Amino acid sequence: MPFSPLTERSQFRVRNCSILPAFQGGGRYQSLLRHLISVLGENGIDRIEGDVAPSNLGHIHVLNKLKFNITGFNLSERWGALVHFTHFTNPKPEKVFLDQFCDGVKPQLQKR
Repeated sequence: MPFSPLTERSQFRVRNCSILPAFQGGGRYQSLLRHLISVLGENGIDRIEGDVAPSNLGHIHVLNKLKFNITGFNLSERWGALVHFTHFTNPKPEKVFLDQFCDGVKPQLQKR
């Protein structure tokens, strides 16, 4: 799973992750992401970002379960439509995002 640092050292962007069909299901990807979130959070990364095709419902379901936030959309002739997701490992920037851009119930603020 290659990573590419963004402009700030407190951010990481997941560029690509593929699971071979023989290993799909059984929660392996979700476990991998939980571990990745933990390791990156412990090492000063405040946010983890990535893009998912809106038709990839399985991936979107996993990201929702792990309390990733939809933080944008992208349309391009190269990649088509993508939904941008962000997971905040630091509660302070997450609270700023939720206060400024999200209205209503905020399940992300429940204890993790």
